[in-house]
Amino acid sequence: MLPVTERPYEPSDLASIIELFTASIRCLAAPFYTPEQLAAWAPATPVRARWRQHLESQHAIVADGGSSLAGFASYQQNGSLDLLYTHPAFARCGIATRFYVRTMSAPTRADKATPPMNPKRNNPVALIAKWASGLILRSATPHLPGPG
Repeated sequence: MLPVTERPYEPSDLASIIELFTASIRCLAAPFYTPEQLAAWAPATPVRARWRQHLESQHAIVADGGSSLAGFASYQQNGSLDLLYTHPAFARCGIATRFYVRTMSAPTRADKATPPMNPKRNNPVALIAKWASGLILRSATPHLPGPG
């Protein structure tokens, strides 16, 4: 695996995150969706302002691969994982798993730690089993960065 460094999201990462997201959807999800669905999920012209607002309203982290971002994740104030994407060049290198485990154990507020996520609902073993069977890709409801 290529070396990556985890760090907090910075506003200067926005363009790279949008590029990573688009590449991830159009490459890694392509076998599971129609071209129309892929275009709706990752439009050719993303709405940068929506992305910026969304990422800045959450806790976001990136995996910096040196010359490019290897992945990113964001989670809400209540600890719920919202976005988790890996660049196709870094797929199956453990980046998404590291981010998932990190967001599961990270305090989400500076003033106090949030109670852990519901283990029955957010069980990493069950999630990985779903990934392996492809159920997440088939049942995911893309919600960002839709048009408008």
